[in-house]
Amino acid sequence: MLTENGIQKLCTWECAERDVYDATTGFVTQTDGGSAVNGKGQNAFDRGDIWSDGRAPHADTNYYSYSQGIYIATNSTFAGRSFTVERLAFRLKPGVSVNIPDLRVLGGSNYANGSLTSSGSSGTYYINGSMTVLSRLTDAWPFAFYGGADNLYWISNQKIMGDVLRAFSLRAAPNKEPGSIDFHVDFLGDLSEYYGTIIVGTNGTARLGGSAMPGTIRLDTAYSHVDTRAADGAEVRIGTLRSLIGTSMSVAATNTLAVTDSLAVTGTLTKNGGGVLASGGTATAGAGAALSVAAGGLRADAAHAFDGIPITFADGTTYVRDCEAADAGLVQHGLYNEAAVSAVGTLNVDVRNFSLGDAGKKEVALFTVSASGADALAAAIRFSSRPKGYAIDTTVTDAELGMKTIKAVIKMAGVTIIFR
Repeated sequence: MLTENGIQKLCTWECAERDVYDATTGFVTQTDGGSAVNGKGQNAFDRGDIWSDGRAPHADTNYYSYSQGIYIATNSTFAGRSFTVERLAFRLKPGVSVNIPDLRVLGGSNYANGSLTSSGSSGTYYINGSMTVLSRLTDAWPFAFYGGADNLYWISNQKIMGDVLRAFSLRAAPNKEPGSIDFHVDFLGDLSEYYGTIIVGTNGTARLGGSAMPGTIRLDTAYSHVDTRAADGAEVRIGTLRSLIGTSMSVAATNTLAVTDSLAVTGTLTKNGGGVLASGGTATAGAGAALSVAAGGLRADAAHAFDGIPITFADGTTYVRDCEAADAGLVQHGLYNEAAVSAVGTLNVDVRNFSLGDAGKKEVALFTVSASGADALAAAIRFSSRPKGYAIDTTVTDAELGMKTIKAVIKMAGVTIIFR
């Protein structure tokens, strides 16, 4: 029973994950197929001869395919009630759009099956509808967006759902050299109910649209990447960003990628792109952890969001200090980091959403860092863009033992003209 706005609704729930998928549990099964162009799996959504009931898929029935193979050559919509796939090579022709209103995905038994696959062809592939992820983080081969071609783009307009135990992956063909191809999956649908993990493998880039995702992006290799593909000004939120080895990420200009729960870094994570990487959760520093801000900006939404991870700002990059952030530690310390924070050249500091109050002056904590590096970091700071009508300078004050706080001192400036 659900209660919304004082109205009670009686709801029934369906178990999507079963021990058996056959007629005894209400499923029509695929009996023949093949992913080859001329195989029986071609345009399987419109055929009756490959399904156990002898009929083309229809709206009152659940369907299951195990290790058969499907090849979709034209724009297609699945007409069944639901479609559960396992150990299946689901191949699309380049440029084709497929709509599956209720797709449920289990894993595979090797790198190439249990997947949506391009079978090595370049191009753009479109998948629409909804996807419930049933493959698990503990599976050897979770379900995959798969491909081995350069300039390969999967465009997912799906609503993707799954609990914290679930995972799916971006997996390129293993016979391709690391860095030799670009394989993108653009997640442009609704990820607000996906609490699982997106595993990004070699040569893969997960590009996130505007939907918040409470789950995890995991970068497994030096050639695993994440980026944004959202509207100008969008803030894309994810629960956790985790790198297992030194690699790079990017945030498109005008976008912000905000980590709400945890930033977990092993090796050096290089931040590229003109946008902003923000974090408001807790930091986990693995072996050799470091954050290199090579382009764009960094924003702390909590004082300890990057604590323990050494940070280097490249010349001309930006630190964003948003005075509307609610974290009390941020108000007191700014970005607090017992590891090194340094700037190579000029560090642009963008102080946003401040109010001077009645005193006409305000001190905003920017960084609390080791005393040995505080003066050099403060000397690198330039305020950009400087708010009109205000003067901003820096001051360095003692904090707790061995630490100093760098503050922005903001006050009104200019000429005041009074008309009587």
